[in-house]
Amino acid sequence: IEREIIEQQLFPLMENYTGSEPEKFVFWWLWRCLPVAVAKSVGENIALLPAETRIPDSSVWSHNSLVAAIASSLIGKQEEEKSIPYLAVFTLTPVQELIKASRKMRDFWSGSWLLHYLSAKISWRLAEIYGADSLIYPCLYAQPLIDHWLLQKHPELNQWIDQPTDRSLLTAGFPNVLVLLLPKDSVKAAMQTAKQIVKEEWRDLGKKH
Repeated sequence: IEREIIEQQLFPLMENYTGSEPEKFVFWWLWRCLPVAVAKSVGENIALLPAETRIPDSSVWSHNSLVAAIASSLIGKQEEEKSIPYLAVFTLTPVQELIKASRKMRDFWSGSWLLHYLSAKISWRLAEIYGADSLIYPCLYAQPLIDHWLLQKHPELNQWIDQPTDRSLLTAGFPNVLVLLLPKDSVKAAMQTAKQIVKEEWRDLGKKH
């Protein structure tokens, strides 16, 4: 069923695609839109199909996403040497100091949303570089801000992805800890990129307010 859906929906889309980096566009479609297309064709319950019936602790989509992350980590960028998957953790701190500075409920919400936004922006930028599957925690699938930025970049995906509501975009939900599965030779660069994103976004936010 997946092959049929890809041939019927993705192939025609690619024939008219004029943007850059078509391979990344294909990845985003397979990661975000294929599960939606399959659910529309077969039924919404397909999202609950377990990867293993004997121990049904995760869906087949979650399983496939993790397998893809492991596969890319094993390949890495250095084809001459076998890559080793690494778990990388990036933490935004200090959270408690920001919360303690709140004097009103509005301040508390603003601080929480600011951390949420920064964490989401880091996740989005890293997903563009290493793939959304590399983010083990939090899962980026159907996250409002991620969907919002994805639709901004690829508006042609709107037949599979609904534009998030203002309420969902203003609801803080991203954690301050990000866990990624990356090839060994990409960990240092990814952490440096994450730090740079925080500095850039913080500077840009300061200019806006």
